Amino acid sequence: MILANGCSLTHGNLNAVEDNFLGETWPFQVGKHLDMDVTNIAMSGAGANHIVKKTISWILKNGNPDMVLIGWPTVFRYEIPTEIRNAHEEYFG
Repeated sequence: MILANGCSLTHGNLNAVEDNFLGETWPFQVGKHLDMDVTNIAMSGAGANHIVKKTISWILKNGNPDMVLIGWPTVFRYEIPTEIRNAHEEYFG
């Protein structure tokens, strides 16, 4: 099993979600190529700190996947706490 994490480039944008083509995003394409299942825990707007914490948390809870793929965002992205994101959802999508 492949565990994928990252920002919107890994998760898939709103169009991928609404138009139901998440299976065409890069983690699932890698999974198809390697004939492996994919669990994608990426989140739009995620920064590196969030990605590291969420990846480690997922592995501690669920065990080691066969492979971990991470699409790192730009170094200028920083974590915005979930409660702020939720309170201002119109800005974060």
